[in-house]
Amino acid sequence: MFKIVVFGKRRSGMSREELIRAYENDHLNLADRLIGDGTIPPMLQYRRNYICHDDPLNIGSIEFDVVTEAVFSDRASFEANRSGLSEPKIARALMEDMQKFLDLSDLRYLVVEEFSGGGGAAT
Repeated sequence: MFKIVVFGKRRSGMSREELIRAYENDHLNLADRLIGDGTIPPMLQYRRNYICHDDPLNIGSIEFDVVTEAVFSDRASFEANRSGLSEPKIARALMEDMQKFLDLSDLRYLVVEEFSGGGGAAT
């Protein structure tokens, strides 16, 4: 398994609800079209986690609004996905779409290694 975690901030002046609506509707529709027409291979998992900034259980602060998890079977699958997205017309469409809801000046991508279980968690 190969996993990328992306930390993003919503575009200035945009509410949390607008961010969620744009990401969950417009952006996912674009991703589904690119996968459906074979431009990019599908991911094993694609999760969006929207930060609940005002929750009293939060400890500390974070400057991001969404944490996205993209899981691929292996690094080669990730590279195939990125290769499809790097085609100029596709890259432009993707960037134009993401600019509608994300501040692209501080987008962060991290490769992570996932471990599960322990601590009383169901595996």
